[in-house]
Amino acid sequence: MLAQLKDLSAKREPSLIYALILQALFGDRGDELDDDKIVKSATGIRETVVWKKLFRFQRDGVIGAIDKLERLGGCIIADSVGLGKTFEALAIIKYYELRNDRVLVLVPKRLRDNWTLYKSNDRRNILAPDRLNYDVLNHTDLSRDKDKSGDIELSHINWGNYDLVVIDESHNFRNKASLKARETRYDRLMRKIIKEGVKTRVLMLSATPVNNLLADLKNQIAFVTEGDDTALDAHCDSGGSTASARRTPASSSSTSGRTSNWRNTSISNSASQAAWCFLIFPPPGRKTSSNSNRETR
Repeated sequence: MLAQLKDLSAKREPSLIYALILQALFGDRGDELDDDKIVKSATGIRETVVWKKLFRFQRDGVIGAIDKLERLGGCIIADSVGLGKTFEALAIIKYYELRNDRVLVLVPKRLRDNWTLYKSNDRRNILAPDRLNYDVLNHTDLSRDKDKSGDIELSHINWGNYDLVVIDESHNFRNKASLKARETRYDRLMRKIIKEGVKTRVLMLSATPVNNLLADLKNQIAFVTEGDDTALDAHCDSGGSTASARRTPASSSSTSGRTSNWRNTSISNSASQAAWCFLIFPPPGRKTSSNSNRETR
């Protein structure tokens, strides 16, 4: 008994703990993810410029994201800053454009030029041969009903006709507070783009999907489930990962000098908690037919 207690209290490398968590969450998935089964080769995505510019780990992320978009209707790419979330998203966008899907990219105003460049006839556009054709709107455009955003007249937009919406810096939508006097950006995004019209897949990009509370993540995942807390239950095991979600600690470490209470986050469905992890972390171990590349962005 003493030996076991000593072993349990021994200092562990953070990387080991992270690896054990991933193993517990995805260890039983094996080689389920197969490039050829998930990415339809007939689209020609592997012949595009953007695909060839991705590193192997980025291609793995793209494959995992497409898998989640197809099976669950949404995904968060939560790579750290500088690992190429934008180029991964551009590859996913191109995949769906090759399937004739209509794509909207919602971005903070300060990042708009980062996205419009890759769809423009500009010498700096290294993806010009791919002829990307998505729409770009600012987050703040969700608060407007008229005037132009770039070359798009807001009063003429068919908001409910997008098959895929990409939300850059999705943590900006982490708060779901509703205002009686007017419709918030969060509410309008949910109502006009996601719920109305055609079925919309949701791809979110954020290096910090959780800022202070787990509710930050819950509110973003709600775009995938259209606000239905039980929508992902069928994709969660009733054992390991769900059970671990029930043991969420009463308090977490301080963030920016404030202490978060994880129990005060309106999170009532433990299966949905497991599903959040399922959405964010790419499952390890799968078959692949892709060759590694030589360049990244």
